Amino acid sequence: MAFFLGNLRSETLRMETQVALLLPQDRYDGAAPCKVLYLLHGLGQNASSWQRYSGLELMLQQQNVVAVMPEVQRSFYCDMTYGSDYFTYITHELPQFVSRTIKVSQKREDTIIAGLSMGGFGALKCGLSHPELFGACASFSGSVSMPYVLDAATGRPRLENQLRAILGEEMALAPENDLLALAQKASELPEPQRPRIFTTCGSSDDMVSINREFATRMKSLPLDFTYLEWEGGHNWPFWSQSFSKMLFHLLEISTDCS
Repeated sequence: MAFFLGNLRSETLRMETQVALLLPQDRYDGAAPCKVLYLLHGLGQNASSWQRYSGLELMLQQQNVVAVMPEVQRSFYCDMTYGSDYFTYITHELPQFVSRTIKVSQKREDTIIAGLSMGGFGALKCGLSHPELFGACASFSGSVSMPYVLDAATGRPRLENQLRAILGEEMALAPENDLLALAQKASELPEPQRPRIFTTCGSSDDMVSINREFATRMKSLPLDFTYLEWEGGHNWPFWSQSFSKMLFHLLEISTDCS
């Protein structure tokens, strides 16, 4: 496969930002538009992390799939109160850039967004907010509860300040950051317009309790929702396994890494 890591000038962010692209090369004749997989990084990671640590390229070999890996700093994929509009960038400007640059399918069922930890929150937020764009969304060890994130930041001034920059001085839970509220709204759409949702968490992960609670609440809604849990921690071996299982569940791609 072909891998590119470079910069684009974002008008939304009003600055240059990195984006990584993994493109099919061997055996791809360009006859059919590629499916698009947006992969979101976690807190403290960047646009290159998925390619460097996950085994992503091996799992996508000879598949008609483009992987797009943006960079959002520590923004939680939000339009920040004091900072840049990363949610708008991910859901509007970046897909437009990809469509102009690469021969990709425009069908929502061929467009998936997934992420790990902070990126899991971002992927669910994007997918549930824009089901007309993303046919499916996936979270691996996701920070699926913003109240949990706020509680975890208590007594940690640097993280508190970062969340204040994202959410505002009061650090209140706005509807656009409440994944369960977004899921409820998505569940009220006609069935063909509802996104498919796939989530995982390791049984030894500190965030397993909030993921279990989230799964219980999600299963009460009329959505195509899957939650898988097995032994694992908050680390790349677990996320690589999660990625492999997601490929099989959402794209019917079988790998030897599951």
